[in-house]
Amino acid sequence: MSIASEITRLQGVKSNILDAIAAKGVSVPSGAKLADCPTLIASITGGGGEWTYLKETIGNKEYKAIKLKDGNIWLAQNLDYLWQGLEIGGTSAPSTPHCWYYNNDEVNYKKGGLMYNWYAAKYLSDNKDVLCPGWDVPSRQDFDNLINAYNVTKENFGSLAKAKAFSVDENYPPISWAGYNAIGLNILPNGYKHYGDFYNFDIATAKWLKEEYDSGNGRRCSFPPNGGSFAYDLHAQKDEGYSIILIKRL
Repeated sequence: MSIASEITRLQGVKSNILDAIAAKGVSVPSGAKLADCPTLIASITGGGGEWTYLKETIGNKEYKAIKLKDGNIWLAQNLDYLWQGLEIGGTSAPSTPHCWYYNNDEVNYKKGGLMYNWYAAKYLSDNKDVLCPGWDVPSRQDFDNLINAYNVTKENFGSLAKAKAFSVDENYPPISWAGYNAIGLNILPNGYKHYGDFYNFDIATAKWLKEEYDSGNGRRCSFPPNGGSFAYDLHAQKDEGYSIILIKRL
């Protein structure tokens, strides 16, 4: 079934196409416009279901990746790469690359990948030709290009990119994450490390970008819970812990 024919069919059921999409069980972000309908309806016609992922190896680990409409390949899972010399767990030394598993618990939270401070993200980007040839930490411009390629608003992009569901801890069911993986990027809510503590596993996530915001802060993007808007003009102290996805620019 084509997207065009599904729109026609649904319009015969309801006059408001966005209500019709929502009636099919798709999470329609607040503020969605008619221009967003093709991507939303991908969840009905199959585009939001199972994706065919590429297999990419980084640091001796195999990852899922996908080529998106911007023409580039993106990791469809969080980076879990402990390169030689990178410190893990405990308290990070000032201005030193460092990483953590959520709650410092690799056994239960490895699926969510590692969380890195901004110094680790910068080190990885600066040394990408050695550590991850062909890959880089994405920039704000990379996300601009991706959002423009899908012709959606920045605010609605988050729900398109979020995975449908996520739970590493089977005793902790996921809350409403308001995602349906409509583009295959499969963003997962693995939480973050903030002011020395871990927060919001199964609720939210944030990713480092490669740019520095100012001398004390790095730039990050955020995928909040429920209907919260995606944002990539944010900053955070450089020693905080956020996950990383990578881009292969083609």
